[in-house]
Amino acid sequence: MSRPWRSAALASVLALAAAADGAAAGAAAPSLARIDLDGPLTSFPLRVHAHLRDASGAEYVLVSATPAELAAAGYPHRVLAADAAPRDFLLASKRTPAARAMPTNGFEVVHDDGLRWIVRAPGTEAEPLAALGFALRRLPAGPVVLAEPGAGPAAKRDVRTLASTPDPLVADMLSRVSTNRLYTLMRRLTGVEATVAAGDLAAIASRKTNSGAHIHRATQMAHDHFAGLGLTTTFQSWSAGGFSGRNVVATQTGTVRPSEIVVIVAHLDDQPNITNAPGADDNASGSAAVLTAAGMFRQYRFERTVRFLLVTGEEQGLYGSEAHAAAADAAGDNLVAVLNMDMIAWDSNADGALDLHIRPVGNPGYAADLAIASTFTNAVARYGFTGLLRPQIDPSGDPDSDHASFWDWGFAAVMAIEDYDDFNDANYHTTGDTLASLAPSWTYYVRFLKACLATVADLAVPVDRIAFDAVEIAHATASPVPGIGAGLMTARHEAGATESGADSRDTAWSVLPANTNARSLRITTSPYGTALGRDARPTNSETVFGLTLSAAAPAGTTFAATNRLRFDFPAPPESNRTFLVRVQLDSRHVVGGTNHDAVANLRTVVDGGGWLALPPLQGLSNGVAFGTCDVAERFVDRAASNCAVASLVPGAAEVTLETRAQAGTRIVDAVDVSTNLLQAGGWMPAGLFTTEVPVEASTFDSGFGLAPRSVSVPALSNAPSRYFRFRRWWLAP
Repeated sequence: MSRPWRSAALASVLALAAAADGAAAGAAAPSLARIDLDGPLTSFPLRVHAHLRDASGAEYVLVSATPAELAAAGYPHRVLAADAAPRDFLLASKRTPAARAMPTNGFEVVHDDGLRWIVRAPGTEAEPLAALGFALRRLPAGPVVLAEPGAGPAAKRDVRTLASTPDPLVADMLSRVSTNRLYTLMRRLTGVEATVAAGDLAAIASRKTNSGAHIHRATQMAHDHFAGLGLTTTFQSWSAGGFSGRNVVATQTGTVRPSEIVVIVAHLDDQPNITNAPGADDNASGSAAVLTAAGMFRQYRFERTVRFLLVTGEEQGLYGSEAHAAAADAAGDNLVAVLNMDMIAWDSNADGALDLHIRPVGNPGYAADLAIASTFTNAVARYGFTGLLRPQIDPSGDPDSDHASFWDWGFAAVMAIEDYDDFNDANYHTTGDTLASLAPSWTYYVRFLKACLATVADLAVPVDRIAFDAVEIAHATASPVPGIGAGLMTARHEAGATESGADSRDTAWSVLPANTNARSLRITTSPYGTALGRDARPTNSETVFGLTLSAAAPAGTTFAATNRLRFDFPAPPESNRTFLVRVQLDSRHVVGGTNHDAVANLRTVVDGGGWLALPPLQGLSNGVAFGTCDVAERFVDRAASNCAVASLVPGAAEVTLETRAQAGTRIVDAVDVSTNLLQAGGWMPAGLFTTEVPVEASTFDSGFGLAPRSVSVPALSNAPSRYFRFRRWWLAP
């Protein structure tokens, strides 16, 4: 249903327009016209399809009206195109120096305001403009909502008033952002590294909206990421302007005000319209930020609901976000704030500048947008980015990205983007927009991302920290092999899950998207006799997830394959847990005929890229289980009984102690020596040892092994007695 305030606003617009000329208004075809504003746009008697600011700073609106309606309204105006449906026009903003200097090149440009062209372009015929350095936004078919967000009780959009001191929960969140994890996400989104999605191991060579399997793989990767975190996740299909695609929507429900929704959005699609389109800055940078936010936020609870949204069709005219905003309005969703991240990873002159685009001062939505932008600037100050980031609030009404779709429906929204006023990136919309090109700006990107996360967290209002962890495991060939599919599963600990028995938080392997490959490597767990693709256990449990490695093949056939497992942490791993893995393969299916038994520390594996190489396989047939993968998640044990000296071997000049240590932890042991226990202050330091306790096959099941410490004590060799002690500290992993 529509919100009452929106319906009233539209009814007012339509009634005034109709009153202008009665029957004559219906007889004449409408024109597209520009009307300059000399005051606030609190109400308007014509159908407004865009509220813009030109290169001189002047505000104006684009209206669709018949000649009679224009005359009756009485505003000075300029007709840009007669007999014109708004949907036939694109706002083509000049993003690059080349675009700003370009002649019309045969395009039907009906207006140039110095910042953008208004181009008559029915269908898809103007998309080549994107490759020439323009950002495209198709005019909405209906009039935009001109009403202050929050004008009625059903749409109340109060934005939190913030203290000057940082919120400790948000500060904790920002401290746990992993740049390694972010880099891995960027590698996968830009095709540098093959990823597992939609049943295949393959590189995402392009995320172009109409790139077929590539954009399908990218959206599936995002869906798997959100769903693996246990978020309510859906695809939203759309079709417009000769294009079609799907958005990915994930929801984390608020605990106090669940009906109030904060949206963090980025567009997943990219340019150029060729096979190789890495789109690192535009807009893998924003997409990776949304994926990162989901993993971070999952470990906290918020008063408000947070919606994680990745849209497609942005480069063709904001089609995906347009569909989502319209659906949100129709459903009566109370979107209290929208933060759109578009190109947040390129800093041309290392000055830390970034722009926050909101509606023009004269727009009724200006104040609500300003409140969100002010939350961002406050976050920069509150969380230690002053002098490192230089945000500028710009009431430009910039319509070039997905925030504008939410403006059309009266929602408060802000676009966060790298320095737009000084934008001269030659890689924009080219194959040169690679991850490597962002290397000089990587620190800027991480800071910008953290400021975005802090803004959304402050808007959503954190309540408390909750224990949550997840391990994603992919089973695939060592490199992409056509016709051999891959498996993917997630093991996690979360509140409300059970250790055994049917659990609504688990997902049966059989209901996940079917692998379209006749041959594939599978990975599942069966804790209660059901093969699962997602297995959830209680947060307070120490668990060994027993995973089965198996194969699928046409009946009566066998195949051989290289063999790798890839591990990842969709959310930052809990610091009070160890994560160990053991892989065992049956010699009957290993090339060379040797049993394989290997163990590793998962944190080390993930930090090294995530891949664990295994021996190649042979003789794989349908349903054959050829190995196991056990993932052990245990709490870090600080009990004194598990920190004891297991043995002590004295020598004339050196003493060797073996201390009991938990596999997978990082510890510091201080060894002290004394010759007289009765002497006050008689302990002297003998050695300090920092150790990452290794994982060994013999210690995987118990989780504990021995750590030797050799200390030199030649000065005490003649003492009648020597006493030793050790003290232990646990380091953050």
